Amino acid sequence: MFGIIVVSVLISLGIVWAVSRLARSEYWGKAGVCVFCAVVTLVFLLCVFPAPALQCAATFVVTLACAALRAKPRTVTLAAVGAMVAAYGFILSTSIRSLHELSKLREQYPLEPMSGRLAYEPRLTSGLDDATRAPAVELSPNVEARLMEFENGYPGIGGNTRRYMLTSLHNRTSDQFVLARGFGPVRMLSVRGERIELPDSGPVSLQPESEPTYEPEPESALPLADAGAFHLPRSALLSIHDSGLEDFFDPERVGYIQDREHVAGFLSHRFTRIPEPGPREQRLDWKIVRLELVSLLKHDVPVAYVSENLPRMDELREAPTRPLDDFERRSIEGLRSVEDVVTDESSDRIRMVGSLRAAKNCLACHSVQRGELLGALTYELVPAGSGRATRKQADPPSL
Repeated sequence: MFGIIVVSVLISLGIVWAVSRLARSEYWGKAGVCVFCAVVTLVFLLCVFPAPALQCAATFVVTLACAALRAKPRTVTLAAVGAMVAAYGFILSTSIRSLHELSKLREQYPLEPMSGRLAYEPRLTSGLDDATRAPAVELSPNVEARLMEFENGYPGIGGNTRRYMLTSLHNRTSDQFVLARGFGPVRMLSVRGERIELPDSGPVSLQPESEPTYEPEPESALPLADAGAFHLPRSALLSIHDSGLEDFFDPERVGYIQDREHVAGFLSHRFTRIPEPGPREQRLDWKIVRLELVSLLKHDVPVAYVSENLPRMDELREAPTRPLDDFERRSIEGLRSVEDVVTDESSDRIRMVGSLRAAKNCLACHSVQRGELLGALTYELVPAGSGRATRKQADPPSL
């Protein structure tokens, strides 16, 4: 980076020398200086070396003034030196302002530890011998294939502008870039606050204000499963869950992870929209009336968080919880290694529990093994317009 500044200064000194020689020439004189500065500015330096280009532009202006005032060649040379000083002063002052903005952004998005938030997780220790180390999670071929597809589709630094901005902000190369970019060509995006700040999505409710809140019916009152006219293909249910995973684990909100103790710009996992089937799936007339997060690691026994809105981790810390029912408990066991989604379908209701599984991208913060079940999402769907919404359910018991 600093080599670019040295090259730029050498070019600028060469411009001053050339201007001095042209100004003293009986053939070229001040007109030659103006032509030289115009050509160098427009053809070469404007895009490649900004500081010398600005210097040439300023020299062109002051040379015109010297010609109008019939100044001596020595005055043109002094004016060229002054133009160089002014150009470099402008570039440096701009760089100082940019460095000040970077400093403010570092204060706004500091490196923070994640260990406190995740203290409830079992801590993996690489120093354990084979007898004491937990066995690797064995996944069914289908689950392994879906996990790999999720990992391969997870954008890296090149596909995540926000992470790129935060990485540049905290690895300090951006400081050198700010100093060097006014002097020569550098390949690095400018760190911009508007590219780091994400819009506040706000809570998302499943129930429109005009509809009453849905109350789950007791299991004993549910109809027996059948193939009914409202059957929803399993591929569509998987697509709905994948849509939820994509939103809940959106990499834009993860920020920059140097290690577990140094994370910048992290926003808690959350939903910002209601999950929907993918574009390849047939849009059937079903609606999600319940979507809750199941906690597996934080409590002694698995529980589901109860909230009026779609799950947001920052809102669930103080949220009430409820025990899992028989279907949810059976589903969790199947999700650990065999399935990614377990369903229970009837003619007028579909229940689904989907896995929240640790991908390799999650291991930078989470002290678990790849493929391990971090939690789950429990869904309930009914045909749209079925009139299954009733009065608001009382707060469930907290475990």
